[in-house]
Amino acid sequence: MKKLFWFIGLIYFKMLSAQQGQQYSQYLINPFTINPAVSSTEDYMDVQMGYRKQWLALEGSPNTAYISAFRTFGKPFYHMHYKNEHKNWHGAGLLAFDDKIGPLTRNYMLLGYSFNIGITKKIRLSMGSFIGGKQIKTNANYWENIDDNTDVLFTENLNSGLKPELQVGAVMYSEDFFASCAIHNLVGIKIGFDSETDASTYSVFNRQAFLSAGYHFIGKENFKVTPSVMLKYIPKTPLALDLNVKVDYKTKYWAGMTTRVQESVNIFAGLRVISLLDISYAFEWSYSQLRKYNKGTHEIILGLRFKHPDTVVEPSKYW
Repeated sequence: MKKLFWFIGLIYFKMLSAQQGQQYSQYLINPFTINPAVSSTEDYMDVQMGYRKQWLALEGSPNTAYISAFRTFGKPFYHMHYKNEHKNWHGAGLLAFDDKIGPLTRNYMLLGYSFNIGITKKIRLSMGSFIGGKQIKTNANYWENIDDNTDVLFTENLNSGLKPELQVGAVMYSEDFFASCAIHNLVGIKIGFDSETDASTYSVFNRQAFLSAGYHFIGKENFKVTPSVMLKYIPKTPLALDLNVKVDYKTKYWAGMTTRVQESVNIFAGLRVISLLDISYAFEWSYSQLRKYNKGTHEIILGLRFKHPDTVVEPSKYW
């Protein structure tokens, strides 16, 4: 399309002065990428590496690579879940990702902490935050075929420098359900670019709110079916709604589907290769107008799960 798509995208980038966050097809597999409170909800150390290539065959389409790691501290593993209602513990982790779209690159490095408390015998509440830095850069070489010397977006490599990032989240969960909320870009500051010719060039990372909830239906033969929904709100953009269903078998095999209303459908599946390693893959295709210009979205996740020797709860029990 001779970069027309991203030319329009940068016009919006300048006019609206707003940034949306990266997308994930498999946030049900790694909810820590969205909510820092997840770090104190599992009984093992979780390390995951993911790569997402969005809108294959569309020039300059988004691609995201990330690594995350978290673990629980201070949890009494030798008791079952319902016997821990008076115990509190902590979680900590990190999340780093590199997100590219056309000439734009965003880098994040976040450290997470969460505090987990008992509400009732079977319900717990985890509250957490991410704190760290973010940076956005542009690559002027991307516009080599555009003859415009009046706009620094086309003539200079711009760099915002390192800016603060704060995210907060909470998860209420039990063996039967979960409810989650998270807010990103809590520090909604302007992201200025270094430029000798245009000091007014900037962007703004708008706050983003994520609300989700799901319920576990436990069936025979160790099957678990979890329908869930997610709402995503960003100012100046339409409200996004995801409808999900995930099926687990013995926590060793899983598959599911997500419908992003008026946008796309994705199917994902995964398995635990060995007790330490699992792999999950998703394919997403658009049914919006973009379907004419791309060949779908691919996402793959490799996970390492180091289970505590005294744990009595299987990994991914609550998700």
